[in-house]
Amino acid sequence: METSISLEINGKQIAVNSSNLKDIVMGYLKISEENFRGLAVAVNNEIIPKSEWNKVSIKDSDRIEIITATQGG
Repeated sequence: METSISLEINGKQIAVNSSNLKDIVMGYLKISEENFRGLAVAVNNEIIPKSEWNKVSIKDSDRIEIITATQGG
């Protein structure tokens, strides 16, 4: 039986079934790992390097911020 985790992503309260940060980011943005270019993620105000996303376990009430870099001029 999977347990739902309640957390905040970019100011929105959501519930997820995975505690793995990489899975949460892919599910929230509806993207695959190949599309991670230009993304930055912070958990509870701590920036997490992409190389660590798969190792980070999210807990109830954690706050995730996902920033997407865009080109402009």
